[in-house]
Amino acid sequence: MKKTSILFVFLLGLFICLPAQNPDELQISSQDETFSLNIAGFKINFDGNNGKSTDSCRSKKEPVTLSIHENGIVKSRISFDLIGPIYHGWNNLVQSEYVGNWQGHGDFLEPQRAFSFGMSFCTLSVSLNRQRSLRMNFGARWDWTRFYYNQPVVFHVDNNNHLFPVFPAEQRKLRMFSSYMGFPLGISYHYHGVRVAANISAEWLVGSHWRYKGDKDKLKAEGFNKFRSAVELIIGYRSLGAFVSYGITPMLIKGAGNQAHTLTAGFVICLDSDLSF
Repeated sequence: MKKTSILFVFLLGLFICLPAQNPDELQISSQDETFSLNIAGFKINFDGNNGKSTDSCRSKKEPVTLSIHENGIVKSRISFDLIGPIYHGWNNLVQSEYVGNWQGHGDFLEPQRAFSFGMSFCTLSVSLNRQRSLRMNFGARWDWTRFYYNQPVVFHVDNNNHLFPVFPAEQRKLRMFSSYMGFPLGISYHYHGVRVAANISAEWLVGSHWRYKGDKDKLKAEGFNKFRSAVELIIGYRSLGAFVSYGITPMLIKGAGNQAHTLTAGFVICLDSDLSF
């Protein structure tokens, strides 16, 4: 039913855009799980199982792919992946400078450890050339980060929406968490298993909290920017890759006293050897 709906929408748009054609130029064929349609020299394949294509990163289920042909030559291929690559990284703060109420306490925002986890899903990939080596990618991604700070600190916002630090008297290890949902848009180049990709993303804060290590009680963490943007570069081979990401938007809200940006580096892994960034 899902395949039929997608095919119907695509064909409707095709018939609107194309002029009226001779009925003799229309041919329909079906074999296994592939449905083919020929219209005036254009051949469209709708595949539910496309074998060992290198177009996308797949989970156990194969992605839906759509190929557009002209006179037997593949013009473009569109693939859709439900689950994409998984990201593991470590965060550092750059361009950090304290002013106002933040001064006099040392570099307390420097994380002792900051682990980041991300997962892409619902990724749409469109080939931009006949060789399918150049592709444009768009999808969604969820990122989760856990911070350990050298000095326990929590953030509070005053009536003027300014952030000021509060240092708990209890010197216990404190952990702070944040999660964002974003939509990266990028372009990738593939050559014999080697892939290079560049992305830019817009992300919105899903939640943030802090708690002492060993405690179950969570308290809302204030001060994180509700919107952020980032640029990213990925280089990989088959199912493994390395990435570096820079936060264009400061980590904390405006007027916080520190406009530090995040710099994240780590690796990318996919459950299938056919990796698409």
